[in-house]
Formats: sequence, C-alpha cells, structure tokens
Amino acid sequence: MKIMKFTKLSCLVLLLILALLLLSGCTKVKPQDQTDAKDNLDDSTNANLNNDLSNNLQSAAVQLDNNISAADPEKENPAEDNQSEILNTAQKKEILIGIEYAMPGIAKEFSKLGIPAVKYYPDAIAWDNMQPSETSEINFKVMDNFVTEFQEAGFTDLVVALKSRSKWAEKGLFNPTPKKEFVDAYKKWVSSVVERYDLDGDEDMPSLKYPVKYYEIGTEFSSYEPETAEEYLEMLESAYTAAHSASDKVIVLHAAFLVTTAFKDNPSAEQYESAFNEVDQRIMTHSYSDIKKILDKPEFFDAINFHSLGDFYEIENTMQWLNYEMNKRNYKKSIIISDTLVNSFIGQGIATKCTGTGQGILIKPVTEADKCRLATYFNNLIGENKETLGWTYKYHASDIVKRVIIAAEQNVELINIASTEDFDLLKSKIMQASAGTSAWSGMSEVSFNIATQQRTVKSLRPSFFALQQLASSIKGYSNVEKIPVLDNHEIKLYKFTINSKPVWIAWLETGKLILPEDVIPETTFTLDASSALTVEQMQTSSSKDAKQISPENGKVSIKLTPYPVYVW
Repeated sequence: MKIMKFTKLSCLVLLLILALLLLSGCTKVKPQDQTDAKDNLDDSTNANLNNDLSNNLQSAAVQLDNNISAADPEKENPAEDNQSEILNTAQKKEILIGIEYAMPGIAKEFSKLGIPAVKYYPDAIAWDNMQPSETSEINFKVMDNFVTEFQEAGFTDLVVALKSRSKWAEKGLFNPTPKKEFVDAYKKWVSSVVERYDLDGDEDMPSLKYPVKYYEIGTEFSSYEPETAEEYLEMLESAYTAAHSASDKVIVLHAAFLVTTAFKDNPSAEQYESAFNEVDQRIMTHSYSDIKKILDKPEFFDAINFHSLGDFYEIENTMQWLNYEMNKRNYKKSIIISDTLVNSFIGQGIATKCTGTGQGILIKPVTEADKCRLATYFNNLIGENKETLGWTYKYHASDIVKRVIIAAEQNVELINIASTEDFDLLKSKIMQASAGTSAWSGMSEVSFNIATQQRTVKSLRPSFFALQQLASSIKGYSNVEKIPVLDNHEIKLYKFTINSKPVWIAWLETGKLILPEDVIPETTFTLDASSALTVEQMQTSSSKDAKQISPENGKVSIKLTPYPVYVW
C-alpha cells in the first residue's frame, strides 16, 4: 500500500525505477508529470410509501428469500457481528466527499460530480518544488493555479498535503525532516502557504473564493516518512505551530496511518498489539508503538487521519480502533480518510503468477486458494481483454460507493476517493500488476500535455457516474444508519434521512472473491408496502435505470446483488 512516485519526463529514470520496483513491488502510485441532483422526494406521492418503508425496515420486519444463486455463502460474518459498538444511530454530520489526485485541466468535468472536496497531487507542491533553494522566494504559481481552477469550478473544501522533501533542508534521503538550522525556514514555508489561502484578508491569493482549511503534514506515516516517530513529531509540532500562527481556523492533520490488513481477522482491543505486529512490513514500516506515539500528542494535530486502501469494511474496524485509542487518552477528534484505493485484491508484489518468489500481499476477501485464477484475471487485464476491463470498471464503481457509505455511517468527516485517472505505468506488462486492480481505477480516461501537465478528459468511466449518483442521492442528509438484517448478514442495508424522508441503499456482500467468470450472486428481500416503491440501480453511465415496483398482496420484492441499489 505504499505510494511510489513516477515521472513521465525522463525515460531513463523510469527504466531505473522499474527495475527497483520489480524487486520491491508497490500498490499505490500517484499520477504525476503523467447529474443533475436527484429530485426531492415528492410529498404528495411518496409520503405514505416512505413511511411504510421506514416502519417496515427499521423494525427489522424484512422478509428474506435466502435463495443465494452463487457459491455457498456463510451465514455469519464475525467482522460484522462485533460491530455493535459502532452502530451509532445518533445524528451525524454530512460527510465531505472528495476526489484525488487533482491535476490541471480536470476541474470543470469533475465538478459535475457535485461533491465539495478535492486533493491535489502532493509532489507538485512539495517544499522543494515551491522553494528550490534556501535563498529562493516561495513560488506559489502551481498552488495558485490549483486553488483557482478548482474553486472556480465549485470545489469548496481543498485538501493540501505539505511534503517536507527538500534537497537543501532535509536531513537526508531517508529522513525528510528539516535540519535544525532550517526548522525556521520550514515553519515560514508552512505559515506562508496557510496565510495565502486562509481568506482572512491578509496576504491572501488574489481571487481566493474559499479558505483552504485541511493540511496534511506529510502524506503517509509509512516509508514516505521513514524518520523516527520522535523526529516526525518534532516536525509535526513545528508545522502545527506555524499553521495556527497564520490561521486559527486551519485543520492540521498528521501523516495518515496505513494499517491495511491489520483488522482482517477482526481483532478485539486486547488483540490489537499482535494484529499490528502481523502486518507485512511492506505495508507498515512504522510500528504500532510509533503510531501510538503520534496519538499520544493530540496537541499537535486537529483531526486524526488514515488511509483506506484495502477491504472497505476495514473502515469500520479502523474507526473502532481509533475511537478506542482516543478513549484511552481521554480526547475526541474528528477522523478523516485523506487517501483511498479501490480494493486491489493484491499488492506490493507480483500478481500475474501464483507461484514463485516476490508474490504480492493478498487483500481480503482474497485467499490463497484464489491466487491462480486471480493471476489469470490480471493477465487478462494487462492484455486489455474487453470483458475483463468492463467488469473491473463496474467493480470499481461499486467499491467506491460502498466505501463512501460505510465512511458516512461511521461519521468520518471527509473522504477522498481515488482516482481521477489510471496509473498508466502500472498497467504495463513489465509491472506484473504489482498494484493490483488500482492501476485501472481511474474515473476517467485522459490525455495530457507533458510540458504543462494539463489534462483533457476524453471519457468517463462507470465509477464517475456511480459516485455522481451517490452524491446526488444522499446530499443534505441529516442522519445515516446501518440497519442489521437479522435473517441474512450478507445483506447490507443503510438508511439515509433527507428532509425527514428515508433513502435506502442496499447490496449483497458474500465475503468471497468474485471475478468476471463467476455467476453474480443474488438474493431478494420482501417489503410490506401499500404503494409502489422506486428502485434505482447503481449507475454506470449517464443513463439511469430506475423503475417503480408495485406491491403484490401488500409486498414488494427487491433483488440484491453486489452492486448497490437505491430505494425510496
């Protein structure tokens, strides 16, 4: 789950990096140098049926036809059973949905998603790029262009990652924290950035429309911050002080925790230590002890930050763990997911072979028994098999919808959804699918100008339309609940309350790997209803697939698959 950086400006450099990556593997690569809202529910036509739906489902009066058509599903999911502590039905703040990584030229097209947040590509605005020498003035040109383009397109909540990499100021190649003599210069850079974009009327960027509030200090508490926890904390304290000296409204985030696979076996609090110790060091280069050192210093950050790069249900476990850690320390802070990936199935190593050395790390729900057919799948992806690509794009669409819904129910403040474009280099045969499916996870296909990095969106993928549909469907919600379906734990049911009316989103989750050759599992559940219900399928294009289902004998049956459906 590490984030490797590639440049398209130098083929010679790429060849060297490719050779190194084949030895170490990678799972997440950041791209670089590379509709209408749902109508409000109509009172006169929908009030009765919404009340019926709310009363029927909320009281768990769901009649199930457990006719799963795919492989034998397990009736119990331990990871779900232990979530009762976090099934909070209290009123929740609406989640901020964002996209990453923003590159020049895409703002107008992506503003059609109807979401407020966006995260720029961090390396483009790293300290070294903004201030290449000790005597250089800070160059805000790239940052100004990003802020201007995306704010003019309607994005209101920008997320900025401040990377301290600096050839002249850092301690070394494996320690990006500033040398003692350059700490003041580092603080000046941080405070200058915050001051320019805080909209306080003092030294603001011309034409600034909204304040930029969210700043990450570093991108990820992994190999991207290889220094000791103590050194990172010194830098975090400096950055926090500098940022707040410029604005009292800024929200400073520590470098995000990366704990993918730590919760695959649903550990209890007493098992956290051993669960973290078992995580492959290719994922967790910092120990659980190091993470706790960061959590021990809440005075140095305003919100907790983590990355969701594996199974989307790990969000529940991660939130449970972070709340546990905060409770132990007697404080409470908002939680943000500053980076995501679709579930890549495998990462940090070879995915196109199922035997031999250099194998990638399996991500739940993948098991050892799946490796060989998974290798066939990835070889088909690399070969651009049309059916495999089409299936993958739809799978990615369902993944990001579920990821946002789960995060919203868990009361996450903000989530950035990846990615705006494919990671082209990782799609090549030589890379052996080392980043899993995430290499193909772009919401759009783009062309770009190498010199300016300006993108042109050529086409939009299913994940774009699915995210657009979700954002429209839940916009303005005042509460979200996860409703346990006691008769069938594989049915996932969420209720969003919008203007006192419910919108339900449901899907089937068997907990098993499904690939293009598999029969799509399905089941049905039956609702008591006196009027027709509207059922809308997950969108994969600009066309909607919605229909009204009239009750028969006072009941409406709805088919569920792994692809979410909306009911109102």
